[in-house]
Amino acid sequence: YTKMSCKELFALFVEYPNDKRRRTMDIYTYTRPELYLKDMLAAKKEKNPQFSLRAWARLLGMKTHTPLQLMLASKRPIPKKYIPLFGKSLNLSDEEVIYLEIMIDHQRARNEEQKKKCFDRMQNARNTKLSQNEEASEEENTPNLVLIKTEESSANIYN
Repeated sequence: YTKMSCKELFALFVEYPNDKRRRTMDIYTYTRPELYLKDMLAAKKEKNPQFSLRAWARLLGMKTHTPLQLMLASKRPIPKKYIPLFGKSLNLSDEEVIYLEIMIDHQRARNEEQKKKCFDRMQNARNTKLSQNEEASEEENTPNLVLIKTEESSANIYN
């Protein structure tokens, strides 16, 4: 039997409903679209080993996988016509699709002024999302009490 502080017990036994700390890729942590898309491809492969770059290219309506391969290798810019297709294949929300488009605009910017403008738009989108997440976490991550039974008695763990 080891002694634990109330804080340690709380951390072990409290359940958070609607916990958003799932293993998902948060698009708002990226500034380069090709890196995000590479990570999403890896996540899809991890979830389904049968999924491949070729399968994703077919899903996006490409005749071959080469254009997608070049996009992910940063050797070809990502055409805007693929933005809605990436959004659909990755189950992105409307806001996330807009953020992906901003990242692609940043990648395609020809001068520092355009790059700065796109970067500022990315920052604004991130800040908006961050403030929304903070509001949601205050409401959704209110801990539930869990009953811990010991040999002697039962104890409630509070905030």
